[in-house]
Amino acid sequence: SNCVPPLNHAMAALLRGSRLLSSAAKTVQGGSSDIHVSTLANGLKVATQKTAAPTATIGVFIKSGSRFENAQNSGISNLVGRLSLKGTKSLKQAQLESEVENLGSLSGSANIEYSSFFLNTAVKNTSKGLQLLHDVVANPAFESSQVEAEKSAVLAALSNTGCPVETVNYYLKATAFQGTSLANNVLGTSKSVAALSRDDLAKHVAANHVGARVAIVASGDVDHEEFVKAAQGAFGGLPAGEVLASFGFTPFTGSEVRARDDFKPEAHFALAVEGAPVSSDDYAPLLVASEIVGNFNASSPSRFHKSSRLAQINLEDHMASKYTSFVLPFSNTGLFGISAWAPAMSVEDFVYEAQQAWMYLCTSASTAEVSRARQAVITNLLSAPTTCGLSVLGSTLLHGPEAISPAGIASQVEDVTVQHVRDVANKYIFDKDPAVAAYGPTEGFPDYNRLRGGMSWLRM
Repeated sequence: SNCVPPLNHAMAALLRGSRLLSSAAKTVQGGSSDIHVSTLANGLKVATQKTAAPTATIGVFIKSGSRFENAQNSGISNLVGRLSLKGTKSLKQAQLESEVENLGSLSGSANIEYSSFFLNTAVKNTSKGLQLLHDVVANPAFESSQVEAEKSAVLAALSNTGCPVETVNYYLKATAFQGTSLANNVLGTSKSVAALSRDDLAKHVAANHVGARVAIVASGDVDHEEFVKAAQGAFGGLPAGEVLASFGFTPFTGSEVRARDDFKPEAHFALAVEGAPVSSDDYAPLLVASEIVGNFNASSPSRFHKSSRLAQINLEDHMASKYTSFVLPFSNTGLFGISAWAPAMSVEDFVYEAQQAWMYLCTSASTAEVSRARQAVITNLLSAPTTCGLSVLGSTLLHGPEAISPAGIASQVEDVTVQHVRDVANKYIFDKDPAVAAYGPTEGFPDYNRLRGGMSWLRM
């Protein structure tokens, strides 16, 4: 998914005995609607995007994820996220679930670069919802029995290698960014998870769930000034904590990982090159380029109506049963690639055609293709679920130089031309080392030297 920064200074106000930077400090243009951003005195960032939705969706984002972990505590962000929904110091699990049922719905997860909690509730319950979110974020109970139960669940997931999607997705990232914290598994390792204690979890919350590492975003019929006051009342007491420095250069390594299993019905594989973060000027053209490559699913009736050249060739030659072109951004880098499922005897043919499609982007993408892809990308961005849009806004608040919304990205996509697409394709794809991950019956998968050779065409 392409679901994917501060901010302000202005007049000060007194609110509940604590200083607050006013919402007048910053208004970020987000395309069709404005995003208002404020910063509390403890460094916590608050952003709202007013829409006509009758409910409010609130997201709390914490700069805590697998990228911030090490060999000793790998997987701790995921474990904390799971346990935070199991009860707080003031609410047992049943009580918490009852409170959530009265308010709306609550979910949480840990990601590579952030952890998040989402609450969907009526606008009138926004203040109460923020209080509940604060309790979940700042005061998880970490009952011993629940800690052990969740550790067992994570360890079971780590031992289950039967899911090729998760296997390939993890190994692609791990080999592309080997030797860096981006290669860390969100779940952690069996050794690190087994060693984590209740005390480790409590220390993690104390160090990371602090104002300087938290952003709160809301979408719906919410007034920014009132929402900031409610956020101040709920989260203003969080300690400021230390500001984490932005990530510097993260090396991408052209490499491959293969796990052969001839008993699987199809091979699942992914091929990727280094991409760009959301904040880059190249991000929007890469989204358009990815849309030109397109996607395909043999079980979908739409397979007969794809405009992508690769999808048409794939349909005619019966190669991959499914493929998806993707753009995966991180705060300072990214991945541009293609993921596919194909029978053993068709793997080599599809990889060849996929690389031909990439070279086509570098030299021959047409005005009509770019125009169609632009509209498709804009439609996808503006029709994405609310939580997806808030994830882009929340993650860029935490990591980037400015807040970015899907509507803001869509406005950049509108300006993408054929030359932009060809330029970014040559910059990121042509004659670049790919990263590869493959799982299943991979005997027919081309060796790395052949893959590398397919990353360029002879030019006259």
